Amino acid sequence: MHTPPFPPTPDAEHYFHTEWLQARQAEAAHCLASGKGFILLTGEIGTGKSTFLRQLLAALAERQALRTSLVFNTFLQGEALLAAILKDFGLPAHGSAADHVERLNAFLLEQWRAGALCVLCIDDAQNLSLESLELLRLLSNLESGQEKLLQIVLCGQPELAERLARPEIRQLTSRIGEHIRLHTLDRAETGRYAAFRLAVSGAAGRIDLSPRAVAALYRRSRGNARRIHQILDRALYGVLGTGALYAAGPWRAPWRPEDFASGGPHPSVQALQQRLGAAGLLATRADGIYGAQTRQALASFQRDHALPATGSPDPATLLLAALALPAEAPALIEEPVTHD
Repeated sequence: MHTPPFPPTPDAEHYFHTEWLQARQAEAAHCLASGKGFILLTGEIGTGKSTFLRQLLAALAERQALRTSLVFNTFLQGEALLAAILKDFGLPAHGSAADHVERLNAFLLEQWRAGALCVLCIDDAQNLSLESLELLRLLSNLESGQEKLLQIVLCGQPELAERLARPEIRQLTSRIGEHIRLHTLDRAETGRYAAFRLAVSGAAGRIDLSPRAVAALYRRSRGNARRIHQILDRALYGVLGTGALYAAGPWRAPWRPEDFASGGPHPSVQALQQRLGAAGLLATRADGIYGAQTRQALASFQRDHALPATGSPDPATLLLAALALPAEAPALIEEPVTHD
């Protein structure tokens, strides 16, 4: 293999195309190029929003000159967000908010006259306040007299669409020209995706997944690309460690849900606590008892990995935790100390 087949970060260079994705990208590119104003891109964590966005911008750049501002820190609000937008366009961000808008408008007019398309992309837009969403609506008012000067892509988790449904921002919502909802892969696509990733890494014909392994992968990943990467990256270490070239599955976590229902100290609970602690999700001692703090830590892990944040040790969560969390050396469960 000349590249890792299942990297933890998006790989826009090797994009897994489906007919549905190609159609959605063509629609989005048309909306932006024709000056529709706003595009909404939503999907659960791990469904490929960032990669889709990068592919979209690359396709636009092949058609015409493109100027982009990519804002990832959406905890910036109001004037701080406006300053971040200017900086990413390469503009100075000193002065008042009015100065910022005037400077941005002059830049956009200059680019429009030069035939360039200016696109602002806001990632994790579900974190934006109503004030910041209103700011974006005002920026979308910047016009040449004939066309919108700035095209805006709002990218986020499904709750972004719920936020935009609020009546206070209906003026912005009415300007959305396209809403693209990314979904998870189905079972057949999951198998093709795994084979594709192995092929682009140079492992085609050298490492394979059996139909049984693909079925197990789909059950555990639910077609979520990020979880597919996490599961197969760790599984690949096991395959290479044994010298095998064929992953037949199924994969099982080293812990069982019933281990967490005893109410008392259990080695499986302690092992999970140690891994949660190593990942910075649990600050308390690994006492082997599945209590409120461990439940909260597991819910945080689930949330970070696009699983329902229930805090419950279901089989899918335990498998992904075993694969994704760093292992720690086992330690004895400490018995409570009593004093006479």
